[in-house]
Amino acid sequence: EENAMTSTYTLEPFKYCSFESASYRTEEFALFDRKYCSFVRRMCKNNGWEVARCTHGHFETSFVLRNDNGTYVNILGNDVRSFNWYKRFCVRICDGPNDYRGKTNTWCALETLEETIQRLFRSGN
Repeated sequence: EENAMTSTYTLEPFKYCSFESASYRTEEFALFDRKYCSFVRRMCKNNGWEVARCTHGHFETSFVLRNDNGTYVNILGNDVRSFNWYKRFCVRICDGPNDYRGKTNTWCALETLEETIQRLFRSGN
């Protein structure tokens, strides 16, 4: 039986936000990044996963998650300055926190991110 899906409520205000483009990390992105990282940590807690790696880019954040079977999943988000950033996440099984190639790409939206990760962890590929 799957757990209830983790709420994306705290990320809703950022869906239609026009993030300012800058050569530095803006306060607006820093706030989004904190909320997004908190969401991923809650999602991990709700599913018994752990964050194996979190990488903060210029205007994107990526994660590698690990389940209790030792399987890893990489989550690559879009640059939030692109419109509709929340509709395009690349999720894939990988060999560990330092595997940047991973296996087959699976694309999903924020609303289906958790169930996509659950499915990948179950299938292992």
